[in-house]
Amino acid sequence: MEKKERIKPLIVKIIPGNKTHHFFKKMPVFKLLEELGLNSESVVVIRNGTPLTKDLIVAPGEQIEIISVISGGKKP
Repeated sequence: MEKKERIKPLIVKIIPGNKTHHFFKKMPVFKLLEELGLNSESVVVIRNGTPLTKDLIVAPGEQIEIISVISGGKKP
């Protein structure tokens, strides 16, 4: 009997909120954000401590974090 290798998911953790999602296919960051309903202008996607650009591919077996960006500043 042949043993099937179990595919590890792409694990996506969204901060804040501590929500975790699993995906089983490769995709560019922009597509991942579309599937999660997130605006690419309001989040940073991080893999191994490094921010990712929208065109980079994420894949099953990886773990990434999506962090909400909060902008602010002094009002005149």
